[in-house]
Amino acid sequence: MIKDNSFVFTLSDSVKVGLGGDFIESNELTLHAPRMIDFNLVSKMIPIVTENFLKFSKTLGGETSQSSNSEEDMSDEDLEKAIEMSLYSCEKLDVLADFFKTLILKKGICFFDEQVQMKEGYLNNLNQDDYISLICKYCGRFIFPKQMLKSMS
Repeated sequence: MIKDNSFVFTLSDSVKVGLGGDFIESNELTLHAPRMIDFNLVSKMIPIVTENFLKFSKTLGGETSQSSNSEEDMSDEDLEKAIEMSLYSCEKLDVLADFFKTLILKKGICFFDEQVQMKEGYLNNLNQDDYISLICKYCGRFIFPKQMLKSMS
């Protein structure tokens, strides 16, 4: 499910989280777009994501604006998927992961079952593949400056 300001990510392995004095197994994360208060952190992520995507697009046959599937022909969803794919081979994924960790631990960004705020202990229990996929999906959805591509055409 994708809304303008959030999306739901399904984990392959559930995580035990505290909810109202009890523990539940959850495999659903709701992630919200960063806010202005997150600007300094996001501004450190943008160049990594952008540089990586531009390198990736060149290896696929030329500049994004010159390819047969230009940004004008791509839906936002297709563009997000292309950005996600590019990040799986990101040389700076470790740096991006550190910034992302700081971001999703901030209040209001990431919740289990839309109720339980992400905490470091829960984050440490995520499956590594889920975490990498989550980074790529979030950056494709909210971090990559899609307006940049429109200005390149």
